Amino acid sequence: MVRNAVVVLTSLLMASGAAAQDFYASPLPAFPTSSPSVVLQRGDMRCWKVSVSSARHYTFSLSKTASSCSPVEGVIGLYAPGTLDPSMWMALADTADVNKCVTLQRRLTGGDHTLCVGGPGGEPATFFVRSSSAAAGGTPANDRCHSATLLAADSGTVGTTSLLGANHDYSPQPLQQCEVATGSKGPDRVWAIDLAPGRSLSVVLTFTSGNPTLYLLSDCGRWWNACVAASANTSGTIRRINHTNTGMQTTRYYIVVDTKVQESADFSFTWGRR
Repeated sequence: MVRNAVVVLTSLLMASGAAAQDFYASPLPAFPTSSPSVVLQRGDMRCWKVSVSSARHYTFSLSKTASSCSPVEGVIGLYAPGTLDPSMWMALADTADVNKCVTLQRRLTGGDHTLCVGGPGGEPATFFVRSSSAAAGGTPANDRCHSATLLAADSGTVGTTSLLGANHDYSPQPLQQCEVATGSKGPDRVWAIDLAPGRSLSVVLTFTSGNPTLYLLSDCGRWWNACVAASANTSGTIRRINHTNTGMQTTRYYIVVDTKVQESADFSFTWGRR
């Protein structure tokens, strides 16, 4: 069962430096199930308590409309009980992205979480905070490269799957061919494949929702500096990477499907080793 809620927020431009509203409120108000109007001054942030009694997949989004996703400036932060750590649980506006609204998706277990939103810094605008949740399964077994799914065949297909329930673990440095994958701070999953010297690998990913980033790591331990190929932010619904092992020994490579937003993607991919 999916539960939905919509909150209408009106952003009103005021003098910069205005005090944040509700951020330090104690206790925080519960996230509403109806759609009250909220006025945010420039630079303000509004926060609610999200009480979770059992594991569920939650989706929070900002949009110009209540019924569908439409690009809008803003920010969503989701914080675990007793902490304020936005580094992994924050969704920012990116209207150039193929995603239609700012979305944060997370598998939450029990406890009270804090949801915060900030308005745009431009002209006055009305936007919506939408919430939905569904019963959660477990975290995917290949959530990290240490537990990556091994692809033993020379070629094959990973059928339609998603990033639902996965966590954010990897984001390559902005170096050369992997610069397009920088900032991939959404959920990710990993597949592994061994490549002998002189052999090449081709991976073609097709997606039907979200905006996945595809990249290849040559090292699981030092992943931040191990990206050797990447594909992201291209038009259409295909990501493609190719790489040849030019070293002197067989290397295990890690195929990572990631996102630049805190939202799952539905995808499949084929691989070929030659």
